[in-house]
Amino acid sequence: MFVIKKLIAPFLLPPGIFVLILFYLAFRGWVRKRGAAAGTAFLLGLVLWLSATSPAAVFLSRGLENRHPLPDDIAGDVIILLGGGYFDRAEDLTGIGFPAGDMAGRLITAARLQRRLNLPLILASGQVSRHTQAGALIDQRILVDLGVPAGRLHPETMSRDTAENAFYSRKICDREGYRRPILVTSALHLPRAVRLFEAVGLEVLPVPAYRRTWATQRFDWRSWLPSAAALSVTSAALHERLGLLYYRLRPIGAES
Repeated sequence: MFVIKKLIAPFLLPPGIFVLILFYLAFRGWVRKRGAAAGTAFLLGLVLWLSATSPAAVFLSRGLENRHPLPDDIAGDVIILLGGGYFDRAEDLTGIGFPAGDMAGRLITAARLQRRLNLPLILASGQVSRHTQAGALIDQRILVDLGVPAGRLHPETMSRDTAENAFYSRKICDREGYRRPILVTSALHLPRAVRLFEAVGLEVLPVPAYRRTWATQRFDWRSWLPSAAALSVTSAALHERLGLLYYRLRPIGAES
């Protein structure tokens, strides 16, 4: 019963249900001798299936995450925490807004690092649109809840993406006299983030908040079943790779 449940459930939920629909359309096209339509539907279904598996997600993520391993010696004069996703209007224990996706892991790592090193924290996460609140304000409230002194926090609420995170963080570092920033974000995001921070003249010590991959990772038959979680990681890895390609083709200016 356990095996049957694990086999059926992934194909009743997205993205597995869409894989089945595409394979069904491919079968219908084949029966009706519509080869091009059948082949297209089958190929789309296969690509969607593979993209939603753990091996594909790990394959696309591992090379990015391995670029910046956890340093043996972490030292600096300020921590820069990069923002991620937020449920910015959700009710929380102490206010409105809560981290979404990988942002919770970034916050936990930044709080632990701040408590260990007793350094100030720049919270780089602005208001993406006029309908949302700045992520830095959510980060500030939760970090104070976790025991970080409010006086050690510098909310940076102007930035809308990683390039602007770097630009406005540089302004705070210049104003406060910080010269050795520690950059905290997810391991997957670090290669692109480091590139953008270096482009504005900030030499950072990259510290991965967490990793999705590791050297001893193994897969069993369940790893090849489609899941929304694996598809989300695949999407994030492709986003980072496309971002790196974009900045490789386009010169980065300090105002980027």
